[in-house]
Amino acid sequence: MAVKRFFKDSRQWAKDLIAEVTTIGNLHHKNLVKLIGWLYESNELLVVYEFMPNGGLDKLIICEENGEIREGLSLNGEIRHGIICGIAQALDYLHNGCQKRVLHRDIKASNIMLDSELNARLGDFGLARTVQVNGKTHHSTKEIAGTIGYMAPECILIGRATVETDVFAFGVLILEVACGRKPGKQYEENIYSNRVIEYVWDMYKSGKIIDAIDVRLDRLR
Repeated sequence: MAVKRFFKDSRQWAKDLIAEVTTIGNLHHKNLVKLIGWLYESNELLVVYEFMPNGGLDKLIICEENGEIREGLSLNGEIRHGIICGIAQALDYLHNGCQKRVLHRDIKASNIMLDSELNARLGDFGLARTVQVNGKTHHSTKEIAGTIGYMAPECILIGRATVETDVFAFGVLILEVACGRKPGKQYEENIYSNRVIEYVWDMYKSGKIIDAIDVRLDRLR
């Protein structure tokens, strides 16, 4: 089992999060990390998930560290393709296969867990929110929710989360998986960089799009 801890001294926060955890507890899909249970006490929420022995995708996918090619367990093209397809199926289920549409709001490599056979499972629903399929189509908040580098512009500018913003983050994830590069970061207030998108776009404009692929894939063919 894996346990995540959430803490905030706010009754409304606790009420909202418990409602979401209850909803997520009813989700069942082969590409979602299974929620085993939860406990709320003294402004602290503990959420228990099934254990994923191969950990987060981010630990395996980034090809460079301190300017050098990372060695160790690498994922070949077939496995990477399977991971992308698995997360696509999970998102389709969340967006179209549930009574209430679920917006994950934090699609990123570190929230993609790998089981013993390197199958992808989408986890960490701490920022997830539900919206009615035939009613409200988005979730808005005054607080920025998500991870810089994966967030669509409207998430940063107006705090709006939609199916499309989840898909934007998924697109960044695809580039990250294919290229083995980190997605981006925040340099200072209101100044952001999406490194992998800029890198792929520059390679495309220079006619070298194939060279954008993770160099380790050549060794694994």
